[in-house]
Amino acid sequence: MKTTASTPAASSPKKERGNLKPTEIKPLVMAAKAAYDFQSDLGNTDGQDFNTWRHDQCVAAVGKPGITACFHDHYRPLMAHFQILAGRDDKAFQNLTTTGQASKQEGDTHEARRILAHQILDAVNHSTEIHEGYVVWLVRQKTRRPDLHLGKDLRVSLPDRCTTSQLTQIRDTVINRIASKKASMQASCTPVA
Repeated sequence: MKTTASTPAASSPKKERGNLKPTEIKPLVMAAKAAYDFQSDLGNTDGQDFNTWRHDQCVAAVGKPGITACFHDHYRPLMAHFQILAGRDDKAFQNLTTTGQASKQEGDTHEARRILAHQILDAVNHSTEIHEGYVVWLVRQKTRRPDLHLGKDLRVSLPDRCTTSQLTQIRDTVINRIASKKASMQASCTPVA
């Protein structure tokens, strides 16, 4: 049956896609290949081909169906998983205890971004003065992207969309805004003598 305007083509299921860059994917594939070769020599691959084995290991390590479905947060645990399977426990330990650069800006690591995002959202969640919508507005202002969409989980999207410097400014603005609103509410509740 031909596809016409009235009969849409059957769509194939969309593959899950993460946000790893090619510069992160290539070392993971190389580490996976080294691990596969090492495990194959030991007879631990159960006759699986490399691609099937690699996908199974991604699910076992980070719960994702493959390397391209992984996010930045998965890079180091997945790399360490493959390094352990390749018999390189020392490299895996070093990989898990080292912070990763998110950009060329000094101090801009994925870990620092996650910590700042947590501090921002923790302040908002413990505040009755401001809400997450204010944080979204601030992010759009700091990144100069007024149409930026952050999704439902800000703990995941904030570190992906903002640098450490931007997140530090956003955190400070949020804390100052909360303090300012609390002070003005206390001033309005104080009786005049």
